[in-house]
Amino acid sequence: MKQRGFTLIELSAVILIAVILLTLAVPSFQQTIVNSRLTSASNDFVTAVHFARNTALTSRSNTVLKSISGTSDWSQGWKVETSTGTLLKLVEQNLSNVVINANTKTSFTYNEVGVVDNSETLKVCSSATSNNRIISVMASGFVKVSNGTC
Repeated sequence: MKQRGFTLIELSAVILIAVILLTLAVPSFQQTIVNSRLTSASNDFVTAVHFARNTALTSRSNTVLKSISGTSDWSQGWKVETSTGTLLKLVEQNLSNVVINANTKTSFTYNEVGVVDNSETLKVCSSATSNNRIISVMASGFVKVSNGTC
């Protein structure tokens, strides 16, 4: 008579292999999540920079990109306003373990030709990885994102 099913040894071997694979996959997956958050925050900021610059160019007037916190910590988010204070766009960030800091700038003002008042470098960092992002806002108004350390 033939028996159906798995023996205890076969079942134990499959469980052992699954545990080994999960042990290897979880740290890699956590790193992927952190990198995704850093990329998302960087892309959101670059989108806001482009929006502010394009608005200044099309409206032929000053447009301001400001930190919500009013400090050089941009982690909470940012807003784009006209020079008269009319809110055009608000981006609130709520990404855990992601910090966005500028050296000193709390805002960027784009003039009618798309040039920013002063260049600045922002660091998008996480304590969970060494693969962080550096955002350079150049005086010409253009922006560059590169990998770097915080």
